Amino acid sequence: MASTADVQEHLTSFKSWFASASRVTVAYSGGLDSHVLLHALASWLEPGHLQALHINHQLSPQADSWQAHCAEICANLQVAFISRKITVSTSGSLETAAREARYRVFVETLRKGELLLLAHHANDQAETVLFRLMRRHGARGLAGMPVSRPLGAGRLLRPLLGLKREALRDYALHYRLQWVEDESNVSLQHDRNYLRHRVMPVLTQRWPDLVERINTAADRCRTAADLSDTLARADLSELLPRDERLGWSVDMTRLLALNSERRGNVLHYLVRDKALKTCSAAVVAEVERSLYGAACDANPQVAWSGGSWRRYRQRLYLLPPVKGGEGAMANLASVDLAWPEAQSLLLPDGGRLYASKAQGAGLAARFEGGLHVRFRRGGERCRPANRSASAPLKKLFQEAGLEPWLRERVPLVYAGDELAAVGDLWINRGFEARESEPGFRLHWHLSQSASPVKPDMVA
Repeated sequence: MASTADVQEHLTSFKSWFASASRVTVAYSGGLDSHVLLHALASWLEPGHLQALHINHQLSPQADSWQAHCAEICANLQVAFISRKITVSTSGSLETAAREARYRVFVETLRKGELLLLAHHANDQAETVLFRLMRRHGARGLAGMPVSRPLGAGRLLRPLLGLKREALRDYALHYRLQWVEDESNVSLQHDRNYLRHRVMPVLTQRWPDLVERINTAADRCRTAADLSDTLARADLSELLPRDERLGWSVDMTRLLALNSERRGNVLHYLVRDKALKTCSAAVVAEVERSLYGAACDANPQVAWSGGSWRRYRQRLYLLPPVKGGEGAMANLASVDLAWPEAQSLLLPDGGRLYASKAQGAGLAARFEGGLHVRFRRGGERCRPANRSASAPLKKLFQEAGLEPWLRERVPLVYAGDELAAVGDLWINRGFEARESEPGFRLHWHLSQSASPVKPDMVA
């Protein structure tokens, strides 16, 4: 039997993490694992430095009683308790939807300098690696859950990953802790439960040190994944990477000089580096088939739920998903937004249009009171200051090299029925501020932040 001191001794190795955090939050479900973590920390962290966060998924008839139980335990431990009720989508995978909803709350709750603690242990890690193996993951997935990683404005920490489930149970029994048992944890309908209750016990009979074996393999996969990232960063630095108005891009010619394995490695790394939802090997393979060999005048796209890959003028673009989905783009041509006093204006696609004062430059301030914003409906023309005649917006966009997928999203600023400005690209002749006349510069910002939620593939 493991010593009950194992948990406390193990947690002391993270003491500097806890001390440097402005606050420590334990994700407290009320189950054995999170109760042990909370109880152990409550014995030596200052009450004002520690709090428990309970997520009520409202999926079980007992959900409210579990919440009440957690509140009572925290009161007895003199630990601050906060709870959040969430609504979980029942379409698709319930486990995935619950996990993503839970992580959204984590991100919303965490502040800069704070730590969120999850109670995953060594057995959870072994099950995660085996689960990902069944889903054909590569080295990055088979590395398992990281001990720590950024999450929102704070940081996620799993301080119990080095301990086995038996150590936590011994601790709980020694201190006579009371915990809740979620009935869904024994349902063999879920793949992870099947691995835990049917597969792992059989394998452990043959290899009693199964958990240690799997976790050692995960450590080696993590080393391999880190080496792949090192290579990806080196390759990426040679691809003339740049931030775009929306998303990011790399030079196609240089990318194609790499072999297919290194190209795929760079693409996977870039997606992770920009905090987008992971794209699968199938997506990368489709990029190989559909984008690299596309005609120069084509506008191909490979999309997945986390974003899309596109090609334009010998550059490969990585784009985040549109805020609100593609539905937010469907009726832009019918949009007409009042823009009084040129205040910051939220656009239908999640972008913003705003203005800053500029003497003798930009749009003349005398038009500021009666502006409104539309999007392309066809036939619009503009005469920028450097042109002798007006030209169709289509031609101006082509000459400026504006990516095709952005052209319908450019906010067109009207003064009455006359086009006054095209985003922050051009002021139409006659609407510019004259020398020494008050004006304001336009700023068109496209939101390129994806969902900040990056839940690991467990709990």
